[in-house]
Amino acid sequence: MTEIYYRSAASLADAIRRGELSSVEVVEAHLSRIHEVNPIIHAVVQLVEERALDEAKKADAALRAGSNLGPLHGVPITIKDSLDTAGIITTGGTLGRKHFIPKEDATVVARLRRPVRCCWARPTHPS
Repeated sequence: MTEIYYRSAASLADAIRRGELSSVEVVEAHLSRIHEVNPIIHAVVQLVEERALDEAKKADAALRAGSNLGPLHGVPITIKDSLDTAGIITTGGTLGRKHFIPKEDATVVARLRRPVRCCWARPTHPS
Protein backbone atom coordinates (compact mmCIF):
# COMPACT_ATOMS: atom_id res chain seq x y z
CA MET A 1 0.00 0.00 0.00
CA THR A 2 1.20 3.51 -0.82
CA GLU A 3 2.09 5.55 2.25
CA ILE A 4 -0.75 7.90 3.17
CA TYR A 5 1.37 11.01 2.64
CA TYR A 6 2.12 10.01 -0.99
CA ARG A 7 -1.54 9.64 -1.96
CA SER A 8 -3.32 12.33 -3.95
CA ALA A 9 -5.89 14.60 -2.34
CA ALA A 10 -8.62 12.92 -4.42
CA SER A 11 -7.52 9.48 -3.26
CA LEU A 12 -7.44 10.59 0.38
CA ALA A 13 -10.86 12.22 0.12
CA ASP A 14 -12.31 9.05 -1.40
CA ALA A 15 -10.76 6.86 1.31
CA ILE A 16 -12.10 9.19 4.03
CA ARG A 17 -15.60 9.22 2.52
CA ARG A 18 -15.65 5.41 2.28
CA GLY A 19 -14.36 5.02 5.84
CA GLU A 20 -11.09 3.33 4.81
CA LEU A 21 -9.17 6.14 6.50
CA SER A 22 -10.17 8.76 9.02
CA SER A 23 -9.17 12.37 8.72
CA VAL A 24 -7.31 11.94 12.02
CA GLU A 25 -5.24 9.08 10.56
CA VAL A 26 -4.39 11.18 7.52
CA VAL A 27 -3.37 14.20 9.61
CA GLU A 28 -1.28 12.03 11.94
CA ALA A 29 0.52 10.42 8.98
CA HIS A 30 1.35 13.81 7.48
CA LEU A 31 2.49 15.25 10.80
CA SER A 32 4.73 12.26 11.36
CA ARG A 33 6.27 12.70 7.90
CA ILE A 34 6.84 16.41 8.52
CA HIS A 35 8.65 15.62 11.78
CA GLU A 36 10.79 13.12 9.89
CA VAL A 37 11.86 15.24 6.91
CA ASN A 38 11.41 18.89 7.87
CA PRO A 39 14.67 19.11 9.85
CA ILE A 40 16.40 18.33 6.55
CA ILE A 41 14.33 20.26 4.00
CA HIS A 42 12.93 23.15 6.14
CA ALA A 43 9.72 23.35 4.10
CA VAL A 44 7.35 23.98 7.01
CA VAL A 45 7.83 26.99 9.26
CA GLN A 46 4.88 26.51 11.55
CA LEU A 47 2.82 23.50 12.62
CA VAL A 48 -0.52 23.79 14.37
CA GLU A 49 -0.82 20.16 15.39
CA GLU A 50 -3.50 20.46 18.09
CA ARG A 51 -5.70 22.54 15.85
CA ALA A 52 -5.22 20.16 12.94
CA LEU A 53 -6.12 17.13 15.02
CA ASP A 54 -9.12 18.93 16.51
CA GLU A 55 -10.35 19.90 13.03
CA ALA A 56 -9.77 16.34 11.80
CA LYS A 57 -11.85 14.97 14.68
CA LYS A 58 -14.65 17.40 13.78
CA ALA A 59 -14.45 16.38 10.11
CA ASP A 60 -14.69 12.70 11.09
CA ALA A 61 -17.63 13.40 13.41
CA ALA A 62 -19.43 15.32 10.66
CA LEU A 63 -19.06 12.36 8.30
CA ARG A 64 -20.35 9.95 10.94
CA ALA A 65 -23.36 12.24 11.38
CA GLY A 66 -24.06 12.09 7.64
CA SER A 67 -22.64 15.48 6.66
CA ASN A 68 -20.29 15.74 3.73
CA LEU A 69 -18.78 19.19 3.33
CA GLY A 70 -17.54 18.76 -0.19
CA PRO A 71 -15.12 16.85 -2.40
CA LEU A 72 -12.10 17.37 -0.12
CA HIS A 73 -13.90 16.84 3.20
CA GLY A 74 -11.35 15.92 5.87
CA VAL A 75 -8.26 16.20 3.67
CA PRO A 76 -5.55 18.25 5.42
CA ILE A 77 -3.93 21.19 3.66
CA THR A 78 -1.13 23.65 4.15
CA ILE A 79 -1.73 27.36 3.63
CA LYS A 80 1.12 29.55 2.45
CA ASP A 81 2.37 32.00 5.06
CA SER A 82 1.47 34.93 2.81
CA LEU A 83 -2.28 34.33 3.37
CA ASP A 84 -4.00 35.39 6.58
CA THR A 85 -5.30 32.43 8.54
CA ALA A 86 -7.33 33.16 11.66
CA GLY A 87 -5.54 32.32 14.88
CA ILE A 88 -2.23 31.34 13.26
CA ILE A 89 0.83 33.61 13.05
CA THR A 90 1.01 34.96 9.50
CA THR A 91 4.36 36.56 8.75
CA GLY A 92 4.17 36.94 4.99
CA GLY A 93 7.83 36.02 5.04
CA THR A 94 8.89 39.16 6.88
CA LEU A 95 10.15 39.75 10.42
CA GLY A 96 7.91 42.81 10.70
CA ARG A 97 4.91 40.48 11.06
CA LYS A 98 6.55 37.79 13.19
CA HIS A 99 3.89 38.20 15.91
CA PHE A 100 0.88 39.01 13.71
CA ILE A 101 -2.10 36.72 14.34
CA PRO A 102 -5.07 37.59 12.11
CA LYS A 103 -8.56 37.47 13.57
CA GLU A 104 -10.10 36.14 10.36
CA ASP A 105 -9.12 34.16 7.30
CA ALA A 106 -8.27 35.80 4.00
CA THR A 107 -11.17 35.29 1.58
CA VAL A 108 -9.34 32.62 -0.40
CA VAL A 109 -8.44 30.76 2.80
CA ALA A 110 -12.03 30.90 4.08
CA ARG A 111 -13.34 29.53 0.78
CA LEU A 112 -10.75 26.76 0.73
CA ARG A 113 -11.18 25.74 4.36
CA ARG A 114 -14.96 25.49 4.11
CA PRO A 115 -14.92 22.09 2.34
CA VAL A 116 -11.51 20.94 3.59
CA ARG A 117 -11.54 21.70 7.32
CA CYS A 118 -8.00 20.69 8.34
CA CYS A 119 -5.23 23.27 8.13
CA TRP A 120 -2.11 21.94 9.78
CA ALA A 121 1.04 23.66 8.56
CA ARG A 122 2.64 26.72 7.05
CA PRO A 123 5.10 26.14 4.23
CA THR A 124 8.02 28.54 3.98
CA HIS A 125 7.66 31.93 2.33
CA PRO A 126 11.00 33.64 1.73
CA SER A 127 11.00 37.46 1.64
